[in-house]
Amino acid sequence: FKSILEEMASFSPHLILLDIMLPFFNGFHWCQRIREFSKVPIIFLSSASDNMNIVMAMNMGGDDFVTKPFDLNF
Repeated sequence: FKSILEEMASFSPHLILLDIMLPFFNGFHWCQRIREFSKVPIIFLSSASDNMNIVMAMNMGGDDFVTKPFDLNF
């Protein structure tokens, strides 16, 4: 988690899945940093699913928010 931006730039992903709770910096930080140079879709996948975190994820540049745990029986 110390070289996320470099890894992302070298890999050129088509989609990024982010959790809010990450080592060193949270997912909001990384989403905002990624948005400085990329329009790749970012989906937050997190158990921290209160309304404030969902709004923060969207305001920082996230494209969607999926709440954990999710039900695979749909």
